[in-house]
Amino acid sequence: MNTTHTSQAKTIVIKVGTDTLNENDKLSQQVIQHLADQIAELKKSMYVILVTSGAIGAGRSLIPAKHLAALRDKKQALSGLGQTMLMDMWRDAFAKHTILCGQGLVIKEDCTVAEKIQSMQTVFRECREIEEIAGLRIVPVINGNDFVSYGPTRTDNDEVAGAIAFMVKAEKLLLLTNVDGLFTGDPSLSTSELIRKIDVDHDDYRSCISADTSAGGTGGMLSKYDVAVHAAQNDIVTHIGNGKAHNAIRRLIAGNIGTRFHR
Repeated sequence: MNTTHTSQAKTIVIKVGTDTLNENDKLSQQVIQHLADQIAELKKSMYVILVTSGAIGAGRSLIPAKHLAALRDKKQALSGLGQTMLMDMWRDAFAKHTILCGQGLVIKEDCTVAEKIQSMQTVFRECREIEEIAGLRIVPVINGNDFVSYGPTRTDNDEVAGAIAFMVKAEKLLLLTNVDGLFTGDPSLSTSELIRKIDVDHDDYRSCISADTSAGGTGGMLSKYDVAVHAAQNDIVTHIGNGKAHNAIRRLIAGNIGTRFHR
């Protein structure tokens, strides 16, 4: 029996940012397919939970260009419009590998309330049981539920991914973005160097990071750094790297690209 159909399979949480999924300000089916291909390969040896951004950007792509400027900031409604498109793209990409998607919409506070944590743990466990009993393959696909969050897009998917990794006792957490990892300064400057490894018990690079959010999303490198440090402090090895790099997931896990957080 395939090891991914057993409760003993190791767990990895992969978070994909909006800027990773976009090409020319629109969701790219090619990028999503490449990531799904890599996750399908990973499913042969691990249990994978995917946290995906991109619903707001997808919603914006549905608005006629002449109205986009006026409606660009209607983020909660745009997220609702774009969520179905986002899930359709992931569903189609995974279907090529006979993998089913299970959708979950959460807000940050869901990850701090005991009853809700227990409920999410139950869903993840039941997905594994369905895999084992029915011989299916499933990837839970999680996104922030901007539709019900108080205020525009208050849920940060980096934080959601970190919280889920902790609640399911994941071995690894991958935070895929549109830059190559954490740098000693502004990544656009030639004087900045990629930091390959960070021992969270001894190293502190937080002061190197700008507090700016990403162009298309709500998070940024500062958010990813804080999540990665907290995860690594809880013995979840975390990698930050460029999700658009060829075979990024495999190469990040191997430590060949990106920044690795450990203790």
